[in-house]
Amino acid sequence: MIAERPWVKYVGNVQQDVLVKELSKAKVWLYPACFIESFCITALECLLTKTYPIVRRVGALSNTLKRAEDKDMASVLSWGIESDYDLSLWADLVDDALLRARRFPDESLS
Repeated sequence: MIAERPWVKYVGNVQQDVLVKELSKAKVWLYPACFIESFCITALECLLTKTYPIVRRVGALSNTLKRAEDKDMASVLSWGIESDYDLSLWADLVDDALLRARRFPDESLS
């Protein structure tokens, strides 16, 4: 399970200023959503803080992160329904991203 990984820090509900501070310290943002997002502002906030988003290809997430994915600044995964709740696959993916220490390029997404 993801919660058992040493790199997971669960803090519960926090104020917006604390959330921004914590997001800016994160290296990876894991979002295994299984529902359709019409737009995900947090995905863009991750890019602003140079936090690597790992998401499922559902709803508008693939459009929101298209340029970032093209520049290897995000992973948008096409996993089937049977894998949606297999958290060990997600945990392994995050472990891999952390080990490779992905760096954001200095160029913009435009």
